[in-house]
Order: sequence, then structure tokens, then C-alpha cells
Amino acid sequence: TDDGEVSGCEFVRSLGYEGRAIAVERLNFHYDAPNELRPKRTLIEYNVFGGSDPSSDGYFVNAIYDGGQDTVIQYNTIRRFVDARAASSDESTVDAAKAYQDHGILSEGAIGSRYEGNVIAGWMPEAAGGAFKLDGSQRIRLSDNLMATSGILMHSDMNAFNPVPLRDIYIRSNQIVLDHTNVSPEHSYDLSAIGAGQRG
Repeated sequence: TDDGEVSGCEFVRSLGYEGRAIAVERLNFHYDAPNELRPKRTLIEYNVFGGSDPSSDGYFVNAIYDGGQDTVIQYNTIRRFVDARAASSDESTVDAAKAYQDHGILSEGAIGSRYEGNVIAGWMPEAAGGAFKLDGSQRIRLSDNLMATSGILMHSDMNAFNPVPLRDIYIRSNQIVLDHTNVSPEHSYDLSAIGAGQRG
């Protein structure tokens, strides 16, 4: 749908119900026409993901997926549970943690979208994680966001669904507070300081 709006909502996911919260998803009837049906001008703002306690209600694989045109995602608080398996020295344990996450905001083939003033915390700084992932999107503005535990991944998959490369990306005035273990007691940013109602 065009001109959709999701604002002032709270999204929670508990253990055993991992998944996504919001999808601005284009529909493709033919792989050679990837922009056939694309939602335009969707507004997603002032929402809270993960409740007051993300360790109980933050089991998001991906919070917001954007494949639309001129989408605005702003002033949301997106908090995922911190997966203690990420700090393991056992490779299979870390791989299991990666299997349960994608990205805070995933921009896949989006056109002309703006991502501003969001708080995103809890995703691993890995290819299987990250606060933001931009894949094959064009004319994106990403500014004034606060990210804790991971940052921005940019990628061009170049497949039939996304046949064009990532291009015309403008990134400005974001803050990334990174700890590679995701759970270190000497964490450089106190995640408890990010309250359920706080926004960028």
C-alpha cells in the first residue's frame, strides 16, 4: 500500500517466537521486473521494539525491513536481547547465535528512503547481524542514529531480486558504540541507559 503509517506502537517478541516486526515489502510477479509493486511513502516513527526488558521481549531476528520507495524510518527505539552465545570461544556456539538474527533495519533494494534519529541496540557486529544493512538500495540518507553493539553493513548482492548495485548513499552524524563481544562487562555503553521510551 502507498502512504502507510506505523507510529507510536510497541512491538515485542518473546523466546520461541523470533521473527520480524514491520515489513515494507515489494511484491514481484516476475524476477525481471523487480520494481513491479513497491510501497511508496511509508512512515514508521516513534515506535518501541523490545519492550521495557529486551531480555524477555526483544527476540527479533529483524525489526524493520524496507524494500519500498521514499520510506521514512525515524525516532524509533529498537532493542534486541543481548545473545550471550556471541561471546563464546566455541565457533559452533557463536554460529548458533548468528542463526537467530538478521539486522535491526534491513534496507533491501529500497529507493529514496531516509533512516534518521533511531536508537538500535543488540545485534552482533557480524555479516549475520548489524544495526543497519543496506543491500542494493539507492539514494538512501542515514543520519543521526545511535547504534550500540554494531554498526552499518553495506552490501550489493546483485541477484535477480536486486539487480542493481548499492549507490548514492549519504551517511552523516551517526554514533556507533561498539563492543565486539556484545556482552562484555566493560561494555563501552550501558545498554540499560537506553530506556523503553527513549528515541534518537
